[in-house]
Amino acid sequence: MFDPDTMNSTVASTLCNKVATWVKPSGANNIYVAFNNQPIYESEDTLMIAGESITAECRSITIYGMQRKETLVIDGIDYVVLNIQQDGNGWAVINLDKL
Repeated sequence: MFDPDTMNSTVASTLCNKVATWVKPSGANNIYVAFNNQPIYESEDTLMIAGESITAECRSITIYGMQRKETLVIDGIDYVVLNIQQDGNGWAVINLDKL
């Protein structure tokens, strides 16, 4: 039988490569995330446009109650939470922007 919690625990222990500090009004929590800040490239005719897509992925339970505009600190850099996408099976993708 499929157990999403077991799967997400395994994925998190394998892929999470950073510790993020979630700064919130009641204090700070450390969470393990799979951090990605690689540039993305889009082709517009013959011109390549580079942008930056910054995401942190983690188990949903570790960010329960997280809101937009809260702060994550990763490698000493502050990021603001733009959006949180839950997959419905216990995994979340957090879209970030540098402060």
